[in-house]
Amino acid sequence: MEFVTQLPVNEPLDWILNVTMIKINKNLNKLQPFFITGFTDAESSFVIKISRDHRAKTGWRIDPAFEIGLNEKDLVLLEKIQSFFAKGSIRKNKVNNAVIFAVQSIKDLATVIIPHFEKYPLISQKRADFELFKQVVVIMINKQHLSLSGLQEVVNIRASRNKGMTEILKESFPNTIPVHRPAIDSNIVSNPNWLTGFVEGEGSFIISLVTNASAKLGIKVSLRFSISQHDRDIKLMDSLVKFLGCGSIVKHNAKFSVEFVVTKFSDIQEKIIPFFEKNSLQGIKSLKFNSFIEAAELIKNKAHLNPEGLKEIKQIKERRNKLG
Repeated sequence: MEFVTQLPVNEPLDWILNVTMIKINKNLNKLQPFFITGFTDAESSFVIKISRDHRAKTGWRIDPAFEIGLNEKDLVLLEKIQSFFAKGSIRKNKVNNAVIFAVQSIKDLATVIIPHFEKYPLISQKRADFELFKQVVVIMINKQHLSLSGLQEVVNIRASRNKGMTEILKESFPNTIPVHRPAIDSNIVSNPNWLTGFVEGEGSFIISLVTNASAKLGIKVSLRFSISQHDRDIKLMDSLVKFLGCGSIVKHNAKFSVEFVVTKFSDIQEKIIPFFEKNSLQGIKSLKFNSFIEAAELIKNKAHLNPEGLKEIKQIKERRNKLG
């Protein structure tokens, strides 16, 4: 893997991002199918939008869509995903600096998106949303949504999804009975490409500098690799410990989340870094991983215990912070 190194600390962010995009473009190979699935488990949405439409026979319009929204800094990665599917479009939202890839055509959803996730299945609880989404697409292909009974069936499906019903839908469809939400049990990590895609969305490579009176220079330097997820996916997080052969699980009950964490330096050096050198990250996170490697090399050589080395680690951290 080729990395960006020695980016000037004081250069404007636009300059840094320009270099970033060039480097990422060079590094991007064709995305692996399970990378797409892992990234989808982390970042995508299977949207079922139901809105009033006086032109429709039922008075309502149904718009299903497969969407991935990212910060504009990761536009290159989103373009690569669009190229993988050869469908959909990318739009920009200047308000929050977001870019959104969306596939909205019923035909494309039925012939490209759904078949992909049937062949390369999701393993997080997001798969339940996919299964419900698929039911809606089938209803629409068969034109059943054009009747009031078919519309109600779609509303029943929408009601069982994580985000549930809007207030307007609750008022307009008082007889709604949510369908059974599929139980997802096949949530064990077994494919390295899936994990790389998932980490691209949910993983963090952290360089920590903490004031500590007992440290030689008054600052403790450490590295931390982590992946966070809703606690409904705790089984999935547990499987990471076995798959990577290191780490532990931390529960954050107040946030309803669980976190897979690796802090032991030998594990980071011997397991985490080699894994992602072999299974390449594809977006902005690949550059953050590069910074992580730079810091790890300095720590390995105990450079962080002298002023020059500590200064270099601080500069590395400043550069990566400018990437967002």
